[in-house]
Parts: sequence; C-alpha cells; structure tokens
Amino acid sequence: MLPPTMTPQSGSSQRHWTLNNAGLGILMAPTSVASSTQPSHSTDELSDECDSSFSSTEQMKLNLGTIQTPCKPLLKWPGGKRSELPFIVPRIPSHSRYFEPFFGGGSVYFDAIVSPSYVNDLHPDLMMFYCCVQNQQDDFFDFLYCQVDNWENASPYGRNALYYEVRSRYNATDCPTEHRAADFFLLRELAYGGMFRINSNGEFNVPFGRAYGRNKDLRTKVDNLRSPKVI
Repeated sequence: MLPPTMTPQSGSSQRHWTLNNAGLGILMAPTSVASSTQPSHSTDELSDECDSSFSSTEQMKLNLGTIQTPCKPLLKWPGGKRSELPFIVPRIPSHSRYFEPFFGGGSVYFDAIVSPSYVNDLHPDLMMFYCCVQNQQDDFFDFLYCQVDNWENASPYGRNALYYEVRSRYNATDCPTEHRAADFFLLRELAYGGMFRINSNGEFNVPFGRAYGRNKDLRTKVDNLRSPKVI
C-alpha cells in the first residue's frame, strides 16, 4: 500500500514528497514566512509586472514576495516551462495551497512555489522516480550509481551500447520499481533530443543522443538528486 499523504513541517526548509493512497503523486512544500504575506495583485498590477523586463529569477521571486531558493527540474520532460517562467511567475496569484494535476518536470513548482502543494502526474515511472528521490531509496541510488560507474568507465562506443542496454531493460517490464525508475531517469537524460516516444507496442524507442556520449556528466546529475535543496 502506498504511504498516506504527508503533512508539511512548519518552518522546515525541505520539500516533502509522497504518493497518496490512490496512487496519485503528491509533493508538498513547506510554507515560508514570506509566503503567508504575499501581496495580492490586481489584474492591472499583474499586467504592469509582466511588461517589466525581468533580468533574473530572483527578481521574479521578489515581485511575488517569496524567499525560496529556486531549484531546477530534476529531469528532462517534454513540454517543460522553464523558458516561459518570466511570463508565468508574475501571474501566480496570492494563494495558501498549490495544485498542479499535470506535474511533469515541475518547472513552476521548483522555481516559484513555497506554499503546501499537491501535484499529480499519470505517468507511473515519473511518480515512482519522484518517490524514490523523496525517500532517498537505497535500491534506487545504488543501482543508479552502478550505471554511472559503468558509464564513466566506458568508451564512446561502449556508452552507446550501455544506453541500448538500459532501453531494453526498461522495455522488458511495465511494473514501476526502483530499478525501472533509475532506468527511466537515465533514458530521460540520454535519449536523443530529450524526446519521450512510445511505439505501437508500448515500447520506448528513442535512439541514443550521441553527443551525450562525449560530454554528459551523469554523476553530477545523480548527485543533485541527493542535494539538500532537492530533498
């Protein structure tokens, strides 16, 4: 049985993630001091803010009255909104709770939301990935670091072979597990163009992004999943 919804700890600087009993993914962020005193904005005020030139994420946060340190999405996801944040963030109204039914990579949440938050995505591997990071699952990270070791010790040709080994293993089962979540993360990082495509047989079939074979720093990406600002 999946764990029940967690209650955010007041005053904590950490994010709290869980899955609810229905299998829907939920992430909950703590309420910062500033989030409870966010200024309310009229439509005219929001329009004026959107017309301004935002030079940094920090400036956008200042307009929202928040003090949260931004965090980048944890993995690549189609339809990510990072490039649209200068337009989205100034339009976020004053709120006490945040709900996002199609979470994906979570650009808006990770960058700008500090209130208790409830998010969902119907992709089981995506939510299993977030659950593994939330709980810092040993099986997930042990398996993931093993793949990173293999990656670092492989030649460019060997890295190509490793990618297709991961892809074949991922396509061999459809049951969300810690190991499958690790493979899912690797495919998201190494697939050509960051694509996510499934064929008529339900198999992930995106080829290897060969440029990644020369310059992809997987260890830094995985280390980031264990950083305090993420968990």
